[in-house]
Amino acid sequence: MPRLFAIAKSSLLKRFPRYSIALLIMLLLFPLSASAQAASVTRSAQAQANKQAGNTYSNPIIAQTAADPTITKGLDGYYYVVATSDLWSDGSFHILPIQRSTDLVHWQFVGDAFPTRPDWVDPTAGLWAPDIQYFNHKYYMYYTVSNTKALPKYGTTAGPSSIGVAVANSPAGPWQDAGPSAGGSFQHGPIVPPRACVFNTDPNCYYWTIDPAVFTDHDGQRYMYYGSFFGGTLVQKLAPDGLQVTGPSYQIGHWDRYEGTYVIRHDVNGKAYYYNFSSSGNCCNGPESPYSVVVSRATSPLGPFIDQNGYPMETPSTQPVPTQRPSIDPAGVNSGAQGGGYPTLKQNGNKWRGIGHNAMITDLSGQDWIIYHGVDENDGWVKGSGISFRQLFMDRVDWTADGWPIVNDGKGPSLTNVAPVTTPTFGDNFNATTSSLNVNWNRLSGNWQSNAGDATTGGFVTQTGPNGQGLLVSQMTIPQGYRTELDLRLEKAGPAGRYGGVVSYRQEGDNNSAFIAAFIDPAHNTLVTVPYQNGHAIQGEQVTPLPANFDPSDWHHLIIDDESGQSGQARLRFTLSDTQRDPLAVQERMLPASFRVNDSKVGIITENAQADFDNIATAPLNHHVAPPQQTPQAGTLLSPYSDEFNGRLGPQWSWAHEDAIRHTFVNGQLSITINGDLYRNQNSATNLLLENQPAGNYMMETKLTFDPNTNYQQAGLLIYSDDDHYIKVGVTHHESLNKVIAGHETLDPTPGDQKTCDVQPSPTSNIAVKAYTTQQCPLEGESWDYLSNPQPTQNGSTATKPTVITWLRIYRDGNVYTPYSSVDGVHWIRGNAWDLSPVSSAYPIKIGLFGFSSGPVNTIPAYFDYVHVYNQP
Repeated sequence: MPRLFAIAKSSLLKRFPRYSIALLIMLLLFPLSASAQAASVTRSAQAQANKQAGNTYSNPIIAQTAADPTITKGLDGYYYVVATSDLWSDGSFHILPIQRSTDLVHWQFVGDAFPTRPDWVDPTAGLWAPDIQYFNHKYYMYYTVSNTKALPKYGTTAGPSSIGVAVANSPAGPWQDAGPSAGGSFQHGPIVPPRACVFNTDPNCYYWTIDPAVFTDHDGQRYMYYGSFFGGTLVQKLAPDGLQVTGPSYQIGHWDRYEGTYVIRHDVNGKAYYYNFSSSGNCCNGPESPYSVVVSRATSPLGPFIDQNGYPMETPSTQPVPTQRPSIDPAGVNSGAQGGGYPTLKQNGNKWRGIGHNAMITDLSGQDWIIYHGVDENDGWVKGSGISFRQLFMDRVDWTADGWPIVNDGKGPSLTNVAPVTTPTFGDNFNATTSSLNVNWNRLSGNWQSNAGDATTGGFVTQTGPNGQGLLVSQMTIPQGYRTELDLRLEKAGPAGRYGGVVSYRQEGDNNSAFIAAFIDPAHNTLVTVPYQNGHAIQGEQVTPLPANFDPSDWHHLIIDDESGQSGQARLRFTLSDTQRDPLAVQERMLPASFRVNDSKVGIITENAQADFDNIATAPLNHHVAPPQQTPQAGTLLSPYSDEFNGRLGPQWSWAHEDAIRHTFVNGQLSITINGDLYRNQNSATNLLLENQPAGNYMMETKLTFDPNTNYQQAGLLIYSDDDHYIKVGVTHHESLNKVIAGHETLDPTPGDQKTCDVQPSPTSNIAVKAYTTQQCPLEGESWDYLSNPQPTQNGSTATKPTVITWLRIYRDGNVYTPYSSVDGVHWIRGNAWDLSPVSSAYPIKIGLFGFSSGPVNTIPAYFDYVHVYNQP
């Protein structure tokens, strides 16, 4: 979610702000660096391996406001990032700022995508969360508009959000708005217009239509994903021209749970899955932002997307009529998202907070990387403003054997890391003069010429001979087990014309050679692989169909992975994709052991065709598999810290803010009647049940029976130093829904536009800091990390006689605490980890239980079966 919201207690849901800054920014184009203009890079395999092993980087990779990023590798060889419009730390404001890099680590600002907002956009609106694609011989950028003007074509009022589209010949711009007319005097308008609420009659109620992301399936159909917390996440087909959506939209994510959806395909043991990366929590509360990324997967781009525990992101249900639900509840039920999603990117307790809204990129080795924004807990605000300082981060995405993505083998966001492989062992971007063909290549047949290209591509190489075979192979030899990739497009082909890439080329005597070719056959619309020996095809051709709408005259991306082992047959995987690396055709092939060679060459090939080639690169193929990600098992029970609540409390317990008439024992459970809260300076909670925490690492668990029905009723586990410094996890009710939420509160510096802390502590607070300052202030909005939904209310459960059960855990590792929740006591969902230290020696860390209700209804019970505390390694 792209914005800078301070979430008030009265509204956990984010609302769309308007900028009060009127700006006009001209597009800035910096000159290309000398290194970026370098032509071809060739290294020996050993030298490249040694160089890559020593490369590291530090987060953030862009130490500037760069929220909600999109990333692409342009046809010109640069990596490009475009981010949400925002205020920078130097005081300048940028509209969809563009950055580029040659190595994914060092970035250069190029300019803004737009000098001013399009005319159908409110002049103070934010343009957020762009998504860049390439097809139809041009680049498309889809973007969020936080506030539109009144649009005559759609009959919408001024104010609601929508999604626009722009086009360009290069990711660097210039970009031109290109959406269909919104009527009246507007030449252009949104591709997804504002969406009026369905389940109430308020004419000013619109769903949040934000965060677009496009995915291309293997049949060539493109899908647009969009949506957010108010109205859910959806998917809709994109028309072939890329300038309109078509057909019905399908809700794929719970209406109050996810946003920033990003979909990729990943094959697991030969089966294709579609992975939905979505962000959850509050993006924009400075150093207290709890944003994170969770993943579910499906066998169709339309869903249903299911998490690792078998729970869907959305449970369809018959919707009641508008008068039966609150007007703020647009289209959802209290079911769906019980599992919460696979915890791909969660806080690990280091200084990075608010980590989310991701995109993905793959390096030359085949290693996936997640690009996302994050907040430094020590530098959480853009100077002089109330805007969260969301910088750009990058981390490795590893895949488990059963097909789930996890960041850095489960270690989470990094401070420093081994850098991506972006320098090839052998490669050529053909940006030098024609002489580079003589330096790096052997022209075995055909008429090969360098082409200076244009703004879209930069230089490339062309085979201009219309007949026979054209073969260009590298002078350098490549070891076994490498990945080879290239961009390619057709200029002209005869009836039997085809074009493609070559691997495993070796010369056998004066006139004989052997190699493997992967062709695009435009006449038959197929990907064809052919092994050659002594000039003849052997083993037959293996054919994989391409999408019916495949355009060979446009650029596509071919990858050949040598997955051969040290013995046996050669095993190769061929992938033809769009330039965003969404696969259009995948083929795996076993070949005779004679093709499993060390020191062979790579190349490009045509047969009765004229074609262009660019960005050829080879690198050692990544084979890493992430270890299984399992919830830590409970260690040895620490009996002095545990309690079964069999009629009386153990001696270790004490009450803070006790109200004796609001706690009791019922049927072997501890009952706490919820009351008060610790939110900000309120500090009115009663009956915090506390004990000293054990020395060393531990896990605390409880079984909670609780079914709240009014806003801000909540109960669960608590890690507590004082009323202003704590971590909690529990079941919370908000806006007609029950949610499992982990919260964190501490005192932080205020946003830069605040001269003082706007509140002071209540006289009854149990706190170490007796007066708040601009450097120690409880921020507006706890860090609510939305883990999952509990089981829905059923079987006659009521708030006063609940039957809904949720299991809760918190693990301690040093001063880092990680909450977990479960709806069955077996399958667990991990939340964000937070660091917490005693605020002073007079306020040591204690552990225990809480039951809060800051609203008017504070008469319902929370039943706790037990507290178990276990020693952990």
